[in-house]
Amino acid sequence: MNSPGVIAPVKSRNIEVLIDELTDGFAIEISMSDGQGTRVLVKRRVSSLVEAEDIASAYAAARNFDWHELTVICR
Repeated sequence: MNSPGVIAPVKSRNIEVLIDELTDGFAIEISMSDGQGTRVLVKRRVSSLVEAEDIASAYAAARNFDWHELTVICR
């Protein structure tokens, strides 16, 4: 008879990208949440939405996230 094993809690990670349109460009903020809390990875202003998306994509890829795994909020 097999005894039940102990299952370790799964640490979930999430990257959230906030892109706000400004009068002179876009503000981007990238945050990563894990089991320990949330920390801001990037906070800057850029001139275009494409540049903001490129930055978000690069940070996600560097942390082994695919683009479709991000939570992206454009306001």
